[in-house]
Amino acid sequence: MLLAAPPGRLANPRIVVLGPGDPLLRIDAPAAHDAPAAGFRRYGPLLRFDHHRAAAAAPEHDDERGVLYCARTLVCCVAEVFGDRGVVQRDGHRFARLAPTRELRLLDLRETAATAAGTIPAIGSVGERELTQAWARWWYEQPELGRLDGVIYSSAQCGHDAVALWERADGAVSAVVQLPLDAAELADELVVAAAAVQLAVV
Repeated sequence: MLLAAPPGRLANPRIVVLGPGDPLLRIDAPAAHDAPAAGFRRYGPLLRFDHHRAAAAAPEHDDERGVLYCARTLVCCVAEVFGDRGVVQRDGHRFARLAPTRELRLLDLRETAATAAGTIPAIGSVGERELTQAWARWWYEQPELGRLDGVIYSSAQCGHDAVALWERADGAVSAVVQLPLDAAELADELVVAAAAVQLAVV
């Protein structure tokens, strides 16, 4: 089934709530957007569930909209950041463990929950970024969904839970651990995570 453009039909959409006991993991390249570990990228749209208002072909800074991508497992972080590159490049990258400071409300796009949100589960893996970004904007703007903090979806790279947080969660997540990705204390865990998705670590 092909991904259609929004609008969709909301039929009892599932909201997943994450709280302070549900850590989120992140790998990023801090120099790319000069952002703190728990910072939201205001430039876009660039990636799958960016909800910035500029055209996909002409991304720009959006003072009112920002996004932060993270995951529930290190395997997912590694796969999402490095899967298309074929190798884990530690230099220039940072690992962070983020802790919600309040409940985060995420629209569930996994498996059959995607249908209740008006779309299809494949939205987490299709390549048409303009379409997935249009969906992100549509959900963000739906009054009947309340003030969503973001979405939770199945990673195209590994199937694990990935999360896109929107700027409504700015200030609601804090970085409790920050380390360069080449830190010695991460080495073993990183190699195991990379091996799970058939990636080498350099």
